[in-house]
Amino acid sequence: MGADLRQHGAGRAHRRGRERHGHPLDLLHPYALLGALATLSLFTLHGALFAALKTKGVVRDRARAKVRPLANVTTVVVGAFLFWTQVHHGRQICGLIVLGVAVVALVATVKQSATHHDGRAFALSAVAVAATVAVLFLSLLPDVMPSSTDPARSLTVAGPPAPERLLGLVGAGNLNTIRR
Repeated sequence: MGADLRQHGAGRAHRRGRERHGHPLDLLHPYALLGALATLSLFTLHGALFAALKTKGVVRDRARAKVRPLANVTTVVVGAFLFWTQVHHGRQICGLIVLGVAVVALVATVKQSATHHDGRAFALSAVAVAATVAVLFLSLLPDVMPSSTDPARSLTVAGPPAPERLLGLVGAGNLNTIRR
């Protein structure tokens, strides 16, 4: 998922009509692999914190034991991935500020977990997840899905995702569903 999300942000080759194309091996790029590792480590940390929060006894102790080393690795990997994203794709200062929020939240997660404040640590990791997603989408603006072959073929916030006729059909179908 992380590699695919990274590929989405960095751009995909688009044919006429904004149809995506490419090869699965296109995902084996250092940035894609770092994005996959960042996603994996971030959600593994979040899951370990949830386990520490919601369980008792041996399971809680095992989850807490995994949190600190995992949080340290996650902070470095996510920080590097978001920095790389911001350097190569970021167009707004907001992304840099939100990147700082993500890293600070991860550092605070380590501190809260060390003092056995599992609820606070879990909440801070949720902030880190939200900030990570925000950095990725802020770095894309105004594109929603950039094209790696031709910027004119990128899907933008203002541009329609499909031809007007199709959008009209979908809209009419939605109206019929609402009226029932």
